[in-house]
Amino acid sequence: MATPRFITPRRSPYSYAPKVALLADRAFGRPFMPWQHQASGLIEECDADGWLLNPLVAITVPRQSGKTELVKGTAVRRVMSRPKARIWYTAQTGIKAREQFTELIDDVELSPLRSGFKCLRGAGDTSINLPPTGGRFRAFPPTPDSLHSSQSDLVILDEAWFFDEDLAEGIMGAIGPTQATRGRKMGIRPGPQIIVVSTMGTAKSTWFPGLVDRGRAGEPGIALIDYGIGPDVDPLDDEAIAAAHPAIGHTQSMDV
Repeated sequence: MATPRFITPRRSPYSYAPKVALLADRAFGRPFMPWQHQASGLIEECDADGWLLNPLVAITVPRQSGKTELVKGTAVRRVMSRPKARIWYTAQTGIKAREQFTELIDDVELSPLRSGFKCLRGAGDTSINLPPTGGRFRAFPPTPDSLHSSQSDLVILDEAWFFDEDLAEGIMGAIGPTQATRGRKMGIRPGPQIIVVSTMGTAKSTWFPGLVDRGRAGEPGIALIDYGIGPDVDPLDDEAIAAAHPAIGHTQSMDV
């Protein structure tokens, strides 16, 4: 198993992660890799009363490591477990967010869960809905005004390397009010959360690497799991890359 170059230490033995892993395995037929179990443990870490401990989780992994499976299982479990859950997903552009979300819909409609969900693919409403609980998991374009007048229990920002400082801060600022009434005041666990997941990006990426640096420095309120080679490792060293890549030996091979 590859070792993350940084992971925020767990503070509690409690977590909803086993439920997410069970969903990924039984519903979607994609058992978690060790790194996904570890990341889910951090995302779903809670206290003895069931309240989430990490309101903002940043995850950086190489491409094709299974991050979509991780966030899909997390989001679907929240929709299933919390009455009137409001879960939101975006990526680097509105078009890309809708494309990625449509693939999530495909997975749900091919799963044993399909009879309980109502999935919509319209340009104005791309969503996964669970009528018995009133829960909703929906795609949105990455703009600050997209969540205006909305509420959210979980917001997932995928491919966050693409966002510049102004756009990212605008989106993060817009999320805050949507979660203001979704915490302990409602009395419904587990409480609101933001998950930011991405590769590290390019030399032009500034906001997401900065968030990773803040998590590595131990800034309160940010939990981080970071996979990749260190700054002193030759980026052309295949053995070093493989040793740091959490999907090698599971869904990818050294040849790839």
